[in-house]
Amino acid sequence: MKRLLAFILGFLILDFFFYLPGIIMRLANSKTMFAILAIAFFFIAIVVIKKTGAKSFSEIGLTKHRSWGRNLLIGFLFGAVFPSFYFLVEVKLNIVTITNIVPTNILLFMLLLALIQFAYTAFAEEIVTRGYLYKNLTQYLSTRNTVIIASIVFASHHWQHYGQGYAEMIRLFFDGVLYGVIFLKTRSLWFGIGLHWANNISSVLFSQMIQFSLNSNLLWLDWTLYYVMQFIMFFTFIFVSRFLERGNILQNQSLRNDLIN
Repeated sequence: MKRLLAFILGFLILDFFFYLPGIIMRLANSKTMFAILAIAFFFIAIVVIKKTGAKSFSEIGLTKHRSWGRNLLIGFLFGAVFPSFYFLVEVKLNIVTITNIVPTNILLFMLLLALIQFAYTAFAEEIVTRGYLYKNLTQYLSTRNTVIIASIVFASHHWQHYGQGYAEMIRLFFDGVLYGVIFLKTRSLWFGIGLHWANNISSVLFSQMIQFSLNSNLLWLDWTLYYVMQFIMFFTFIFVSRFLERGNILQNQSLRNDLIN
């Protein structure tokens, strides 16, 4: 019971300090404070992880194996290519119409800021909702139930999307499943971090840097296209994960067997 309570308390602490940089950024509009608090998160994460039974980040998936950089880069490339291809298909099918693109100098500046800011988001959120949760939940639940619970937590993390309806939350849940399966297949967080990082940047690119109008009569086609793309992404990533360098997270025998199989 003490171990379970420590895990829950640890998660709440990590979750609070994960959100804190963004909250302060919005309230004080200080990039310096954001950077300080973002760095502080990782030191706090080390303490929490050690207090809940792990010795280092390597036990939650941040193993510095031979090809960790390659895995990160491949994930980033996939995270950039798939959303871009999806958007181009939307334009081709007249689902969206581009109305304006911000000037090149502003676009490059915004991309640079997004690259830095979302590096923190991708690393920190993967540590909290994948590495930490999977490390601990698999001690109490089956791997399948761990994926489900962690994916629900991941979707609920995106509270800013609540107003977009059930379809958006279902999409986020399946994103969580996708990241979770990749984590299990590769035994590390690197590919998922790269994918998450680029996905977030793409989201800002296609929502703030490129202005467009949405054809309301083709919403059904947009959602159909989205789920087809998700289906393709899922099996593409599962296939690619077989060729990625694996880490060495083997939390328990149940997870060990699932990873090996």
